[in-house]
Amino acid sequence: MSRAENSNCDFLDLSDAVCPICLYIFVEPILLPCQHRLCGPCFHSNLELTSLSCPLCKKRVGTWARRNKKLLIDVSFWKRVQKEFPNEVNARLQGTDNTDYEAFLTFPHHQFASEGEIRKEFESEMDKFHQEAECQRTEEETKSKEFIELLLKEEQEKKREELQRNEELSKELIQKLAHEEEMTKEEEKNEILSKKIDP
Repeated sequence: MSRAENSNCDFLDLSDAVCPICLYIFVEPILLPCQHRLCGPCFHSNLELTSLSCPLCKKRVGTWARRNKKLLIDVSFWKRVQKEFPNEVNARLQGTDNTDYEAFLTFPHHQFASEGEIRKEFESEMDKFHQEAECQRTEEETKSKEFIELLLKEEQEKKREELQRNEELSKELIQKLAHEEEMTKEEEKNEILSKKIDP
């Protein structure tokens, strides 16, 4: 944490009062929700020209900026900068600031993973991958089983319908044959009767 972020600090170092974007002293500084601080002009030009995200960490700030339009300036920090560096602030406001703020020492903030953290993250991701693969395999098996059952059901339905059709055709054929047999018997009977009548 820089001294600029520590509000209980007695003094403000000039390097903590420099905008990380334009590398000039802060003017109307704005503290973003991600705790990065930009000078007002850089913040507004970033919103208008490039993106709705913090230029340092890419966290979205567009909605936050719209909601807090009138409360964007970090007033207490701005007063401290004006109080402790009046000459630099005036020079910046008048456009005559020639200070080379890049010359200030900057300390890199390395983010090191704790021992075993990367392995845990890797194993966690592998577990997720295997779980997703297992879920997908189970889902595919279930779908295949359902599809096979549907095909079998359709096949059984077709066989049942075909059997029913065959039974109906058989009944019709039996009835037709019975009718024809009856007609034949009737004809034979009539023929015998006619022979008896006409000797």
